[in-house]
Parts: sequence; structure tokens; C-alpha cells
Amino acid sequence: MYRFTQIDPQLLIDSRANQELFRLFLEHTPVAIAMFDRQMHYILASRRWLIDYNLGNQNIIGRSHYEVFEEIPDRWKKIHQRCLAGAVEKSEEDLFPRADGTTDWVRWEIHPWRNIAGEIGGIIMFTEVITERKQAELALKQTQEELQANASLLSAVIEGIPDPLFVKDLKGRYAMLNAAGAKVIGKPVEEIIGKDDTEIFPQEIGRQLKQNDRRIMKTGETQVLEEVASEKGMTRTFLSTKSVYRDPQGNVIGLIGIVRDITARKLAEEALTKTNEKLEIEIEERTRKLKQTIERLKKEIAERKLVEKTLAETELHNRYLLDRCPIGLALCRMDGKLVYINPAYAAIMGRTVEETLKLRDWDITPEKYVNQEQMQLVSLRKTGQYGPYEKEYIHKDGHLVSVVSAGLIVEKDGEKFVWSYVQDISDRKQAEQALRQSEERYRSLVTATSQIVWVVDPQGQTIDIPEWRAYTGQTVEEVRGLRWLSALHPEDCDRTAKVWVEAVTNKTLYDTEYRIRSKDGTYRYFSVRAVPVLAEDGNVREWVGICTDIHDRKLAEEALQQKEEFLRSIYEGVEQTVFVVDVREDGELHYIGINPVGERISGLSSNEWYGKTPEEIFGPVLGASVRQRYTKCLEAGATISYEECVTFGDVDTYALTNLTPLRDEEGRIYRIIGTVNDITERKLAEEALRRSEEQLRQKAQREQLLNRVSSQIRQSLDLNTILATTVQQIRSLLQIDRCLFIWYLPNAFPPAWNVVHEAKNDDLFSILGDYPADVTGSLAQKHLNWEIYRVDDIETIADPVERQFFQSLGYKSLLDVPIQTGSGAIGVVACMQHNYVRSWTDEEVELLQAVCDQLAIAIAQAELYAQSQNSARIAEEKAQQLEQALRELQQTQAQLIQTEKMSSLGQLVAGVAHEINNPVNFIHGNLTHVDEYTQDLLRLIQLYQKHYPEPNPEIETEIEDIDLDFLIKDLPKMLNSMNIGTQRIRQIVLSLRNFSRLDEAEMKPVDIHEGIENTLLILQNRLKAKPDRCEIMVIKEYGKLPEIECYAGQLNQVFMNLLNNAIDALEEVIANRSLVMGNSQQNTNYQLPTIRIVTEIFNKDWVKIRIGDNGAGMTEQVKNRLFDPFFTTKPVGKGTGLGLAISYQIVVEKHRGQLNCISAPGQGSEFAIAIPIRQ
Repeated sequence: MYRFTQIDPQLLIDSRANQELFRLFLEHTPVAIAMFDRQMHYILASRRWLIDYNLGNQNIIGRSHYEVFEEIPDRWKKIHQRCLAGAVEKSEEDLFPRADGTTDWVRWEIHPWRNIAGEIGGIIMFTEVITERKQAELALKQTQEELQANASLLSAVIEGIPDPLFVKDLKGRYAMLNAAGAKVIGKPVEEIIGKDDTEIFPQEIGRQLKQNDRRIMKTGETQVLEEVASEKGMTRTFLSTKSVYRDPQGNVIGLIGIVRDITARKLAEEALTKTNEKLEIEIEERTRKLKQTIERLKKEIAERKLVEKTLAETELHNRYLLDRCPIGLALCRMDGKLVYINPAYAAIMGRTVEETLKLRDWDITPEKYVNQEQMQLVSLRKTGQYGPYEKEYIHKDGHLVSVVSAGLIVEKDGEKFVWSYVQDISDRKQAEQALRQSEERYRSLVTATSQIVWVVDPQGQTIDIPEWRAYTGQTVEEVRGLRWLSALHPEDCDRTAKVWVEAVTNKTLYDTEYRIRSKDGTYRYFSVRAVPVLAEDGNVREWVGICTDIHDRKLAEEALQQKEEFLRSIYEGVEQTVFVVDVREDGELHYIGINPVGERISGLSSNEWYGKTPEEIFGPVLGASVRQRYTKCLEAGATISYEECVTFGDVDTYALTNLTPLRDEEGRIYRIIGTVNDITERKLAEEALRRSEEQLRQKAQREQLLNRVSSQIRQSLDLNTILATTVQQIRSLLQIDRCLFIWYLPNAFPPAWNVVHEAKNDDLFSILGDYPADVTGSLAQKHLNWEIYRVDDIETIADPVERQFFQSLGYKSLLDVPIQTGSGAIGVVACMQHNYVRSWTDEEVELLQAVCDQLAIAIAQAELYAQSQNSARIAEEKAQQLEQALRELQQTQAQLIQTEKMSSLGQLVAGVAHEINNPVNFIHGNLTHVDEYTQDLLRLIQLYQKHYPEPNPEIETEIEDIDLDFLIKDLPKMLNSMNIGTQRIRQIVLSLRNFSRLDEAEMKPVDIHEGIENTLLILQNRLKAKPDRCEIMVIKEYGKLPEIECYAGQLNQVFMNLLNNAIDALEEVIANRSLVMGNSQQNTNYQLPTIRIVTEIFNKDWVKIRIGDNGAGMTEQVKNRLFDPFFTTKPVGKGTGLGLAISYQIVVEKHRGQLNCISAPGQGSEFAIAIPIRQ
């Protein structure tokens, strides 16, 4: 919903440009907007307002809202008054009754607007008709309810299957199990769900079952296996058919299986094996006895003849048994030629014995079994036997017969033969096929089940999950990133987050369970699985996951425990027809039951239905069709559904019929349960919905095309790009031969058309350029009147000038739409067809108008952008000028301050040096006399001591008190120290005077080394050792330099700045206990903080002074700004940032020299001053 607050509408009207932009905004905005004054008179109204409220072309500006809508309810008047008082009212959904009796859903919002003085001048109303959206939501809700009903029916069907049916996840845990499966395992369903086979069966059996499942999920192939399981202490054998099921992207997410108990069959096979073993033992015994008999026969010919006769009779008896054996038996040579077969073998092939004996085994075996046959032949030759294995034979009528075969090599008269047996297993194969079809149907239904499906980015961060928000009630922001965890149970949050982060980090399957809080505050268990979707480069493109509500499954399981009562209540009370068909062994179908609803609809009582065939109930024609449906259900062996039109009396009813087969303990289908849903109303609603969807689809396609074109147009603010994109997009959108953008130039002389942009077929010539307006006849006047020029056939144009011009360009059809820009320029979008006559549809014209409206807005934006760019450029130029002026002013100010400062400092230094120099000179001059007087007194004392070795006691006491011996030794030393001190003071005063150079302000030749030495002398206190650090060493490597022409005082200032900075850098390193030596070759002897000063001549006429330190160095970013005014890396209060800037100015500007810095982190810093020897 748009918001429009504190706007003075007069401001929008005062400016022509604003007025035109606002007119375009009101003309094309998709939301209805109206602006009122305090008396509720219309000030402005959008086109959408007039359309939505059926006001046509009425001029409502200035009229009262209550006059336009005379019957407006008081509720709205009260809302208007609250908003005029400053309130904001809104509603996301509201019913709006119209005058014609219809009702629409609307979304509205009302704001007060204020004038420049801040007073409320009236209100603005925004409304949007959302009826179509509400209708779509209701239709979606109805569809979801029908899907839920189908899901319940599916659950009932699954539970009605007599064979165990189960679903496992990728870890082998049971996710679903029907009642038959729970009965076989011998545990309740709730104790089985979530566990794998190793937790249910003995370890050895469980591991084997899991190994089979993993192999199937790895290969993705459906397999039929014989597996064993324990039931009440008894091991049973099952025939399991297992296959994988996949998500919509085709990824394996689990396994589906159906099981049949074949324990009895296996026991029979074991018994048969034992019988064969006994027969083999018996045969061996008989062979042994036969040898004994043969020995006796050699002695007694008569007895031998008797034995031969007995053997002949035995062979005849065996042949009799073989001919009547139900299993196919055959004896063939090693090359496959049949020697003997019994009738059962020939019957499997659909041939007689004689016909079959003419064939070889290869003749009746399909080619696809060649490799398998070769493997069995290798086994036969290696082990003397083959099989059993399954294959197919070609029946006489051409279809394939599934069989199981085995055999062994026997010898007869010294020749090897193959003795084989063949058993027809076609019935079993058909049953397995029916089972697989049932599994596929179930898989499709599971896929269609509604669940929370979600997609997140490669880092596992959520942007939005609408289904999640719909369930939890969270907002988009509350779901974004990992905030969706707040909707989980507090006990599950940390574990879920850890599992999710591990899965995202390792790009592995995400499989867990947690409780989700719904909007009503209750928690429900969900099973959650997600997989990473990989791109071609192997990186994760996105994560796709699904949340399955486990509570629903558990509720379904509880409901299944009351299945009998539930089904009975459905059978008796449901508003659907339920009937039961008895399937007899001879294939006949008879009704044996129908519920009361079926009785009411059919008009026949249950007794009248009982025992009747479909033909007897529905008549021969409809009955035959119904019987065909039942037969199809029997053949499929699974539930089938179909829609049909059933007529009872004269009433036609559309019905959705479901047929579900029921099997007895032997697996034979003996019942068909049918349910019939009356879907007549749904059919009518679907037809209405289909028509509505078709209209919505056409509208959506148009909006989509318009949005795509608008998006392409608005990707640039360059006018030429916009126009070029527009003609390309329109030509592609309408599939036309040529599209032009033309400027009409009415003020040119003569008026002209300027074709500036063109999109065309490659085989057409270009028509870019200028054309006089009169060559198109009256077309210019039409466009000045804002008329759309629409011609399906150029030949039908009445104006001969227009017709001749367009014919000369090869046009067959033409469509022009004029555009007026905010600057007043007139443009035309022209569409042409060259190859055939084209009838322009109203939809195409409307679409082109909509595109032109968007183009007008884009052109206005481009013009405003061009104006803003020009204004920005001018402003930027002025800003740059002001910035340069400010920078120069700051530098000048800083230089003046520093100059004044140095001047004051020089005067102070000179004054101080003068005041100190006078008394120091007086002291220094008198020290010579004091030394002479002292020496005289000391000689006199020595004479006294020589001539008066034993002084007066009072004198002797005084000598001891003043320690005369020490005084005689120390006094000369003291005088010498005083002399040295006064000389030191005189040197410092001289250095201060030389440093300030107030008497040498002009450029003159000076000794550079003297200036450096004076500076070092001033800084001596900072260089010497202190309690918290060692001494800073100064290494001087002076070259032989002549006197240099320079401003000595200013150059001394440069030395002072550079040396001070070097000392600061070294003190910082010492303080951090991480002194970093400089270049290893230059600093191998520097174990202490060191400053190195080097002077030299280079290029004959230049002198270079290098001042370096072995401090921490500096980064490239700091180096780039070293000489910027006010830039400093020192703490606040310890540096102004002017020292190096002024030094740079003194060296470069005052002395036409160079000042460079060489430094890197950990390598120390070196400043190089280069100036000419002569200026």
C-alpha cells in the first residue's frame, strides 16, 4: 500500500514539470488514489479510482465525496472525521457492497495530508480491489481439503493391505509401518517407528537387513530379496520387494518395501532338499548293492537275466513318473540339443514334445540372456551343476514365460549329458509386478502430500519460508538468517543449531527431529530432512529441506487401532456410497453389500443388491463397463480410481470411484471394496475455476510480459539506451518485422520526422534519418491529437499521400502510438509488418499502450537524471574549487603560524642566549683570577706548614674541622669543573644563536655539518640514557662538503623536525619492548637504538643529507600521507601534523630540492634531503 503524508497538493500543481509527472503517476498507478480537502471535496483522483468505483468519465474534481456516493454508510463518515483529526486508518481486507448488488473485497488506507504550515489540509485515500486474490485463496483452500481427504483414504488403504508395508529413511530407521508389519514384528507400531533393524531384530539379522537396504539405496534399483526375521523366538523367511523413493529433484531420500511371508514355502523347499539328500543316500546304497549284484551276475547268468528284466521294468516305471511330473524335466547334450523332455517341459513352451525336441535350448531363450547363460555354462563345466536361477523362455505364441531352472551333468554310456528341471513362475512374477505398481502408486501419493518444504542459501541462511511463517506465525524478519530457531522448543534449539551448522559446514545430509511452536502456542514434533543441491563446480548452490509433521502420523496410528469402529462408522454414516464385491474362484463378480447411502441413491435395498452381477444391476451395456473396471482392479492387484457418470432413474451423477482389492491369507483377491464420491458440484466448480484460471493466466501473462519489458527499459537512465531497448523489446514481444522510435519536430522548418532508433529483421533496409512531415499526409495532425494510428492493411488507407509513402517503404500493416514527454517533446512508437497483412488485436494495442506509458515514465526519469547529473557535475566542480581553496588557506594559515612561532622562538632563543652569555662570560673571565688566587693561597699554606710544623692548638683544631688536606686536593678540581661548565654553557649559547640564525635570515653559504651539530647539541638531553631506557646512539658519516647556499635557520628547522621524529619513533619502539633493526646489511652492528646521519655529494652539484633510524618503520598508507598538513600518527596533544609538511615546503619550495622517505614495517625509516649546492 502506498503512503502519502505531509504533502501540499498545491506544490504539485505549481510546477509544470511536477504537474506532468504527477499526472502520469495518477494515470498509471495500479492503486486507486483520491485526495480531498477538509470539506471532503475532491482535489485529485486517479484513473484507477474512476474505474474501480464505476465513475466512468465523470468530472468529480471539486464535488463532495458524499454527493458522488449518496448512500455512503455513517461508518465511513466517522472514519473520515477521525483522519481529518490526524488519525491514520487502514484495513487489509474489507467487504465493499456495490450499487448493482455485487460485493468486492478491498484493501484500503486513509492518511491526513498537511500543508507547508503543518496544518491538516485534508485526507488521501488509497484503495485496492483484491477480489480475485480472495477467490484464488478460497479455491486453494478447497483443493487442500480435498487433498486431505484423499490422504486419509490412502492411509486406510495402506492399513488394509494384508502384507507388511514399510518406509525407511536414509539411516534405515522406520518412518512408516502398517498394522500388518507391526503384527509380523510382534511389537506396537509406536515402539518400532524411529528405530532401525538392529534395534528390533537380533544383531546378525539386523545387520544383514541394513546391509541390503544400503545396497539398494546406493544403486537405486528395485530388488526382490529373501530376508529372515525373528517373530516370537521363531525365525521366519520373507520375500521382500524394496525400492528407493526420491524427492522432486530425484535425490534418494529413503526406501519403500513390501514383504510376504514365504516361511511355509521355504520349509517345503528344505523338506524337499532333505528328501533329495535321502534319495541320494539311498541311490548310493543301491549303487553299492548293484555292484554286488553285478558280481554275483557274472557267476550266475540266469540271475543276471532276471536282474536285467527287473531293471527294464524299473526304467519303464521311472519314465512313467517323469512323464506325469508337473515340473519340466529335460535331458540334453552339452551342445544344447534336447534328447529327452517330459510333457510338462513342452507345456511350458506351449508346444508338443515332438516340436520341442527339434529345438535347442538356445532357440527358445531370448538374446538378452546370452551373458547369463554363458555364466551358468561356465559354472556347469567347472562344478558339474548350475542354478537355480531365473530366466525366460519364448512361448510358441511369442510371449515370454518366466521360469526357474537348475541342472547337473550326468554320464550315460561314456557321454556327458545335462539333466535339468524347469518350473513355471509366471504367476509369482505377475504378483511381484502388481506389488511394484502398488509401490509406485504409493510413492506418487507420498510425494503429493502437503508438507513444509523450504529452500535456503549456500551458507544455510534463511531469506524467507512462507509455509514456515504460515505455521508458526512469525514475520519475515523473525525467520531471516537463523532466527527461525526461536520458533523451536527451548530444549531443541541448541542441538538443532549444532546439527544444522555441522551439516552446512560439511555439506552433508541434514536429518533431525524437533518441536515447532504453532501460531496457537502449542508444540508439535516434526521430522526434518535437508540435502545440499550442488552446482556444476561442486559448490553448494542451495539447501532444500522438508519438515514432516510426525504428530499427524501418530494420530493416524492411534486411529488405525480403532479401525474397525472407525470403518463401521464410515460405512454406516458417511455421505458416500460404499459397496463390497465378492470375487469368486471362477472369476465371477457378485455384490454382497452396500451402505445406506448407496441404497438411497440407487433406489435398491441391500437385499436387492445382494448376489447380483453388474449386468443385473446396471444392464448389459453399463454393466459390462463396470465389470471391466473391476477386472482392471483385479489385474492391477491394487487400488484404482476413476471418474464416471452413473445414471439412476433419469438423474446423471458424476462420481469418483475407488476400488480397493482385499486378499486372503493365500494372497488371492477375494473382495473388492468400492467407495463412490458424488463430485457433481466439484465438476461444475472445476469448470468454473478452469475458466477463471484461464482469464487470470492471460492477465498474468500480459502483466509478466509488461513487467519484463518495463524492467528492461528501466535498467538504464541513458535516453538512447532506453529507446534502443524499447524498440528491441517491443519487436520481440509482438513478433513484428520492424519497430521504430520517431521524434516529431513541429518547430523544424519544415516540420519533420526524425527516426532515431530501429529494430528490424536482418533482410530489411534501414530507414533511420529525417523525413519531411508532409510525406505522411495528415498523420502528423493525428499524432498531435494523441490518436493511435492503427492500420491492418495499408491498401485500405484513404489518404493517397499516406498510402503511397507507406507502400514505398514496403509496409503491409502499421500501428503507431504517440508519446508526450515531460519536456513537451512528441515521440511515436511505430510497429510495422512487411511480409503479410496483420490484424492488430485489442490486446496487442493495449499492451503497446502500457509499454508506451512505461516508456514515457522512463524518458521522464532519464531527462530528470540528465538534469541531476549536470547539476551534480556543476556542484562537484564548485566543491572541488572550494576544497582546493580551503586546502591552500589551511596550508597558508599553518605556514604563517609556524613562521610566527619560529620567529618568536628565534627571538626568545636570541634573547635568552644574550642574557645568559653576559654573566657566563663574567664568570668565565674571573675563573682565571680565582685559580691564580687559589694557587697563591695554597703555596702560602704550604710555607706555613713547612716553617711551623707544630701549630697552635686552636689552629690545629680548625685544620681538623675543615679537613684542610681534602680541601687542598679538591679545590683545584672544583675550579677546573667550573671552567668546563662555563665553556659548555658558552657552546650551548653559541649553538642556540647559530640555530636561530636571526642574523642570517637571507640565503648565504653555510657549513651544513655545523647546523647538524648544533641541532644534536640542543637535542642532547633527549639522546642520553635515562632511567627507563638506554642511550640513543648517533652515528655520523659526514662527507667532504663545501659550504652550501641555503636559508640556514629554515634548514636547521628541517633537521630538528626529522631528528625529533626519529627520536620519537625509537622511544616508541623501546617502550613497546620490540625494537626492530633496519636493513640487515646496514644495521648488523646496531644492537641499540640508533640514528644514522650521512652526508654526501651526488651529481656534482647536489648535496644529500640522509637521516635514518632503526625504529618500527611505517606502512605504505602512512608514507603516502606523511607530508599532508595536519596528518599525524602521534597521540592527541603530542603532534600537530605540521612538522613534515613545513619541512617539505622548506626543502622543495624554498630550496628547489627533494625530500623523500624510504620505509617499510620492521625496516626502520630514512629521510633523504637533496638540495643544490648553489641556488
